[in-house]
Amino acid sequence: MSTGQCRLLLLVYQQVTTLDVDVIVLMGGEGYWSNGIHLNHIEAADDSADESWLNINSMDDLVLQIISTLDKVTISAVAAGAVAGGAMLALAADKVFVREGVIFNPHYKNMGQLYGSEYWTYQLPKRVGEEMAATLTEHRLPVSAKKAWHIGLIDKVLDKNHTIFAAQVKHLANTYVTDRALLQKTLKEKAKTRCSHEAKKALASYRKFELTQMHANFYGNEQYHLARKRFVYKTSCNKTPDNIALHRQKDDSSSRPASGSASHFMWQQSYEMGDTVLDRQHKEFFDLAKKLVESCTKEILLHNIEHLYRHGEEHFSAEESIMKRLQYPFSEGHEKEHNRMLKGLAEMDRKINDDHWNQSDTQHFVDSWGQHIIHSDRSFNNYRKAHHG
Repeated sequence: MSTGQCRLLLLVYQQVTTLDVDVIVLMGGEGYWSNGIHLNHIEAADDSADESWLNINSMDDLVLQIISTLDKVTISAVAAGAVAGGAMLALAADKVFVREGVIFNPHYKNMGQLYGSEYWTYQLPKRVGEEMAATLTEHRLPVSAKKAWHIGLIDKVLDKNHTIFAAQVKHLANTYVTDRALLQKTLKEKAKTRCSHEAKKALASYRKFELTQMHANFYGNEQYHLARKRFVYKTSCNKTPDNIALHRQKDDSSSRPASGSASHFMWQQSYEMGDTVLDRQHKEFFDLAKKLVESCTKEILLHNIEHLYRHGEEHFSAEESIMKRLQYPFSEGHEKEHNRMLKGLAEMDRKINDDHWNQSDTQHFVDSWGQHIIHSDRSFNNYRKAHHG
């Protein structure tokens, strides 16, 4: 889907939302659902990086409009393959109905370590959980319609015959039209969930984080551009992709990075909050988290946890003081997250002393703190900038 095609579809979708209808069905053809941004158009552009940037933003605009449609039930009727951004586009709808035999490839990294956008860091964990989201995006293996249903990625698998599939989609859509109680209940729950999620972390924060990574992909190195060229011109990379080359893989599943973990991002300017103390403490966290994950003995682990606990207390106290001074409306929930993380460190310390600790405890804590920085801290930063410059 090129920049122009995304913009046209957005205009059509926006027009449909103004009509007196209760259900909107997004139904592709029999050949393909979508594979995200249009790599052929991008390759042919005068400036491939600029066109990539325009294309991903136009895809994001479309996905945002679908997610934000609160007065109608939206359905993705996926009759053919959905890849990368196309798979995430399907997840924007309230319900995802899939024809049997369809294959999903809900990942991006094979295209030159592309990070991906389309609000996937919000949509994918919301449906399948953080751990499964990490598995799908890191292992990068195809997912059948039945498996997609089994893990919660989609809502229902329908008939393999396309004519029957289309009739089943129409029937399911009509259930909301004919059952007003079901329609109103669905819309009420949808609005409540969206408002709750937005209060915890704005969609704009997910988009900004994803596009920060994508900007680095487009303008920071050549991996994506080389991979795209090979894809467009069907040029072999002369080796089996790493994610399916079992002979090159180590049996080290515990080291797989989780979505939003410290392994998933590095310090960059977009994390800065404009406060010298807090920014220094956040930067130190990345070093401390690495030391914690790499701890190889009980003595070292205890030392690093003690260091991290003291760092956490200092950082949380400074951050909470600023929240109080700026009258941040969500400070209570933010402080509860701080307390949970400190309790988690104290519990880990107890487990180590009792010889009940394992590596997953460390990774779980690092993931939690990573999510806190990406979600809660960045939401506070947005509030600070919006209300206090």
